Amino acid sequence: MHIYEKIVFDNYMCKRLNTIKLSPFIKWAGGKEQELKFIHPELPNSFNNYYEPFLGGGAMYFSINADKLFINDLSWELIDLYNSVRRKDHIFFLIIEELANSWISIEKIIEANKNNILEFYDDFRIVEVIGLKLSNWINQFFVNNNSLFSELIKDNLNFNPSILEIEIRKNLNSKINRMRNIEQSKGLLPDIDILDNFEAALKSA
Repeated sequence: MHIYEKIVFDNYMCKRLNTIKLSPFIKWAGGKEQELKFIHPELPNSFNNYYEPFLGGGAMYFSINADKLFINDLSWELIDLYNSVRRKDHIFFLIIEELANSWISIEKIIEANKNNILEFYDDFRIVEVIGLKLSNWINQFFVNNNSLFSELIKDNLNFNPSILEIEIRKNLNSKINRMRNIEQSKGLLPDIDILDNFEAALKSA
């Protein structure tokens, strides 16, 4: 178990929580945001210290009124995220801005290729497409969108473009095959779901 820096909010921030509801800024498995309406009535009207051993998305943490609040989580990456926000870390927010810009670029890629994507997937769902044909389509997808994909490569993000391409290819291949497996058991997906799945594959990469 790692030992993490405790984050303590002052009384001013705690008093603000009486009138301003702060929501989690990330989704986390097992999040309790929907259960707060059941949890809050069971809490005492006031208490001095609140300790959160398993922070996650922080739904409870952000909604609690106490003199001091302490957080902890096994994930050092998660704690680093909260510490970066707390410090108003310039580099961290620069990276977030670049990531947001890259998601806009991905949305442009999907919009520019929606007819091509739907036409390809329609063929893919009907005939048994061997891995080589799928790989060739993904290759052509990259070639056709070279300028848009180049927008994803930002110096400030400091990652290896070849690794990004590998991840995108892997995610597209996995997502496309998974969609067909779902359709074989549950019926055809609407076009919007197909496009959303392609977009999710790029964004998760």
